[in-house]
Amino acid sequence: MKKPSGDKSGLLLPFITKKMGIQELQAGVELSSPNATHLTTQDQVKGKIILINSGKSKVYIKHGKIHLSSVQKGPYADHLKGSKTVTFMGKRELAPGERLEIPVPQLGRFTDPSYAGRMLSQVNLVKISLTRHYPVKMSYTDKVRQLGRGHEFDFQFEVPVCLPPGFYFAYPKVCDMAKFEPGWLSWASIVYLLLLFIWAVVLALSFSLHVMVVGALVSLLAWATIKLSAFKNISLKVAGTPGSSMKVRMLDLGDEFRASLRVGYRINEYYEGAFQPKDALSNVLRKEYIVGVDQAARNDGPFLVVSLPWPEKVFPVSRSLDTDHQGVHWELVLQRTSFWGKISELTWPLHVNWEHRPPPEEILELKDLTPEREILGGTPGATNNKQ
Repeated sequence: MKKPSGDKSGLLLPFITKKMGIQELQAGVELSSPNATHLTTQDQVKGKIILINSGKSKVYIKHGKIHLSSVQKGPYADHLKGSKTVTFMGKRELAPGERLEIPVPQLGRFTDPSYAGRMLSQVNLVKISLTRHYPVKMSYTDKVRQLGRGHEFDFQFEVPVCLPPGFYFAYPKVCDMAKFEPGWLSWASIVYLLLLFIWAVVLALSFSLHVMVVGALVSLLAWATIKLSAFKNISLKVAGTPGSSMKVRMLDLGDEFRASLRVGYRINEYYEGAFQPKDALSNVLRKEYIVGVDQAARNDGPFLVVSLPWPEKVFPVSRSLDTDHQGVHWELVLQRTSFWGKISELTWPLHVNWEHRPPPEEILELKDLTPEREILGGTPGATNNKQ
């Protein structure tokens, strides 16, 4: 049987054929959309369901339901991110070759675009469930032929969903630094002297072993001090700049300071592993953009401003700053190279969203009405005050 062609202004999902016993049913979904290839996260899911009895016997339907859902798929765990169910039809029967079109009202929107990553994917689904019934007039032979065939026709359609025209937007953020605290050094010194006393008096260590232990402790203390003070006095802020690249501002502390810093962002996929604890996640890098501050920064008074271009490929945005759940997460990265060439790094979660850019016909232009008021010779709001 020839499948009906869809309206060019809508999105026609491929037809699916299911067979149960002597009954055969074909189902398709046509969604209202200005695009013939996809929906956007701004589009309402509505349209019509097309049912065709492609078999040689009648199909008896008790009721039909349509399910809307989004599923985030990982290598070992899937998560249902949203679901809605609506009953769209009651008891019907379809004769062989009969075609039935049923309008579907607004069901809501898909909030996440379709995504296929390295370890994670996002799919948006429309599922149709048709529950069968057997009328009293059906012959005993036909009823026997239906035994063990199930009671529902289930059709599942994957809907391609994209982000509407727009741009990335990072919410403003002041980044806290892991600063060096003098009080930490005081407590560390007390603990260090106490350990020396215990080792020297109680354990009666030999002089050479004592020197080795002291050297190890001094090295450990020096490493911790350098680690904690690597980002001392750095002030970092993400400035909200809708419609342009991400802007990172920091205080300019001189040429050596600029030469030692690199800043950027990463996009990671966090996913649940096969044998990990439930609260443990693995991650895989999807995108990284890190630049040297001395090369990319421009001066803005006492501050430096680094512009970080957004990725050309569309990635899911981070709806939560918590990286303890499976999903795609963005993070800001700051690296500093020490005098010895060692690179220290700090990261902060980034809250990134996608802002919809309305088409030109939706942008209202305010017009100055002063010339019209002068012609009318009246006060604002009057049509004509001349007598």
